[in-house]
Amino acid sequence: MLCYLGALSSPWLLGLTGGWYLITRPLVSGMLVGIILGDIKTGIMIGVAVQAVYIAMVTPGGSMPADLNFVAYPAIALGILSGKGPEVAVALAATIGIAGTILFNMMMVLNSFWNHRADNALERGDERGIYLNSAIWPQATNFILRFVPTFIAVYFGAQYISGIMDSLPAVVLSTMNVLGGILPAVGIAILLKQIHQRLQHVDLLSGGLRLHRFS
Repeated sequence: MLCYLGALSSPWLLGLTGGWYLITRPLVSGMLVGIILGDIKTGIMIGVAVQAVYIAMVTPGGSMPADLNFVAYPAIALGILSGKGPEVAVALAATIGIAGTILFNMMMVLNSFWNHRADNALERGDERGIYLNSAIWPQATNFILRFVPTFIAVYFGAQYISGIMDSLPAVVLSTMNVLGGILPAVGIAILLKQIHQRLQHVDLLSGGLRLHRFS
């Protein structure tokens, strides 16, 4: 439900203010997911790490490189359930976030269908049809595409994720740990690049963070 309430097109929590820009921030969602799963400390730790990766992400016109909503909820939940630490959780979040864009684009395509039906209802003077196709059915579509995948991933994935992670070769887990450690530095570097004019300082900071990670 939180995944739906925090979606970019969900209007219920004061629109984008309480949804997309509040409970969909990984720092906040990590705490909420941690409360639900009974591990607040791990939830916050993973939330902080994931937040650093996406701290500079913007979504102009609904265009997004990764669906932060799926990063904030199913990904962080699976990261906690995996028991492998924030680094592996960050790698999982990056993968699931990119996959989430497929569902987001699917929702946009389906919404164009509802918009077309609303236009037809307008031409007929059908007020009920306008309301259903501009408000109810688009939100129902959004709910299904958010709630169902999240529920399936967390409810059924909980019993498998730990075993799957344990069965992975050591080199795969090591790679995920390394990538999970680097990605937050990349996110911070992107943010600094946006706000700082002297790019060489950003390069030095990014390089220092990488050296710290491998030291």
